[in-house]
Amino acid sequence: MEVNVDAVVEQLCQQIPMPVRDYASDPRMVVIRSFDINRPGDTLKLSGKGASGLKGGVAGGSITRGVLRVNDVVEIRPGLVTRDSNNHIRVRPLRTRVESLGSESTQLKFAVPGGLIGVGTLLDPFLCRQDKLVGNVLGKPDSMPKVFIELTIHFTMLRRLLGIAGNDSVKETQYEQYMQDNFGDSSRLTKVSKFKKHDVLQINVGACTGLATVVGVKDDLAKLKLERPVCADIGESIALSRKFNGSFRLIGWAKIVKGKALMLD
Repeated sequence: MEVNVDAVVEQLCQQIPMPVRDYASDPRMVVIRSFDINRPGDTLKLSGKGASGLKGGVAGGSITRGVLRVNDVVEIRPGLVTRDSNNHIRVRPLRTRVESLGSESTQLKFAVPGGLIGVGTLLDPFLCRQDKLVGNVLGKPDSMPKVFIELTIHFTMLRRLLGIAGNDSVKETQYEQYMQDNFGDSSRLTKVSKFKKHDVLQINVGACTGLATVVGVKDDLAKLKLERPVCADIGESIALSRKFNGSFRLIGWAKIVKGKALMLD
């Protein structure tokens, strides 16, 4: 309808503070896309001046801190995740060099936090095709977080779950009355029960989404065994979801307290 758009823009500018950008720390980027930019039929051409033709894979995402520059040497964690003959998880980080930086059609010499950035690398395009690197973290080799397979978290549960009809008799509260007045159905509110041992949750750590099994709960602390390893900082926030009626729904959030790190190859 394009009504009061100017008022909305004014409120966004005046009420929402500009985020504090950290330009001094070592660069860190969360990978939310990765792809192969070569066309079918492209081949690697060798000559006395070197190789040409094929281009390395591209990782796309948002820089959360620091400044990333062309020709920087970077590491991607967890990288390649495999299992050996004993079914033990093996993690091999990928190390490469930044060949190019781009924002849409604009080529950059360096990139700072904010917006989406495409990072051209020297990685085998096969490793990047079809979003294979989604959920990884890119940064300077000596400043990367550890890769965890188990996490201890301090969690907070949502009070109510929206969008699913519940059969529990729920006291009439101001929030329920708001739902009744605005949506005409307070039964859409469902109580969120505290999870227990052996529950299977879906967790979101940065851009990484995976399943985790609860192996222990005490008060507001829980220990999770992850299905796939994640690269994360201690104190980082994560989202918790549980399956309702065949789909995962948000039930709370948590902060990482500590974790069991994997040895890297």
